[in-house]
Amino acid sequence: MVKITAHFDRIFYYLFFPLVAIIETYCALNASYIAIIGGTSFYFFAALILIIQTFLVLIKKIPYYYSAVGILLLLLCLWNTHGFAFFNYLKCVALIPAIFLSLPGLKSWQQKQKYSNALKIGLIVSLITLAATQHHELAKLKNYYSTLHNGETWQQFGAL
Repeated sequence: MVKITAHFDRIFYYLFFPLVAIIETYCALNASYIAIIGGTSFYFFAALILIIQTFLVLIKKIPYYYSAVGILLLLLCLWNTHGFAFFNYLKCVALIPAIFLSLPGLKSWQQKQKYSNALKIGLIVSLITLAATQHHELAKLKNYYSTLHNGETWQQFGAL
């Protein structure tokens, strides 16, 4: 039983970091495209904050009180775009990966491997949810721009 658990942990470790990097790269590219064609730039800054927070938490192993800065920055960005009603918007999905990145810094969560693996799985699921939300926002923006067609192909997706 110990060999199976150790083997699962090794496979999970080697698959976790590339999977997180791929999903965050997709989110950053998708957010860049949304910002370029005239959508909100919140997703771009959220992806940038999450990439920096991931690097600092998972690779540099900074203390937990510094890892919570990502949550505070995302809350500040949400408050800046929507005021005090920001929890009503779909964009607060970006807070979930930041929370999953902040929890491993707590001492009580670090000591148990079961909690650590659950947090890693939760991080992957929350990043997939963020990517799906961004994809939905991009599709909605493309549908809006397709109704404004006036004969120019460069205006179809809101390019200047």
